[in-house]
Amino acid sequence: MRKFLITSILSLFSSVRLGSSNPNEAGIMPPIDSQVSAKLVSEHNMAEQRFKEEDARLQVASLKTNSIVTWDSVLSMVKRRESLQLQPYTCPGGHLSVGYGHVITKGEEYLKKGITEAQADSLLHSDMEYYKDWVKKNLRLKGNQLKAMTHFCYAFGTTKLQKSTLYKKIKNGEPIEEEILKWVNIKGKPNSSLLRQRKLELAWYNNSEKH
Repeated sequence: MRKFLITSILSLFSSVRLGSSNPNEAGIMPPIDSQVSAKLVSEHNMAEQRFKEEDARLQVASLKTNSIVTWDSVLSMVKRRESLQLQPYTCPGGHLSVGYGHVITKGEEYLKKGITEAQADSLLHSDMEYYKDWVKKNLRLKGNQLKAMTHFCYAFGTTKLQKSTLYKKIKNGEPIEEEILKWVNIKGKPNSSLLRQRKLELAWYNNSEKH
């Protein structure tokens, strides 16, 4: 029941993995029970509202001159958005996942038995390091811009980004607002949570701190 709820309700504010060169993004889980508890739906709606308020607060803080975004704040955002799941579930993108949105691969069958919170934290840090290293190597970013695009890649992966106009704009040092705000759809429809996340990343990216 909890697995389906995370799939159906948290999809409103969860990132959709649209493809990545990361080997940790693969696998599909069969459909599960379609009945949802009204009480749990209400609880998650309340949680979504709290996420909206916190995202708005962080966006305002990030717009302050010389405001430095910390890696801890990036990790905290991912944790709030993904929600801790110690048992495997199907993410909105159709991938078998666990922990904080970690996609289970062929070499990680042991994760299908469930994990501990410590393991979830370890997987999160490992995935974040992967995306940070990828952004450093391919986009040559640092500071708040590095954090912004690492957060973006954690949500969407890297394969489609690398083929996109957004990628080219970053490589050329051009403004990215028009392009990054296109990455807000779930199944072809704009999603308010994804829009908030892209605006937050844009605020970080455009922040004057670059060191």
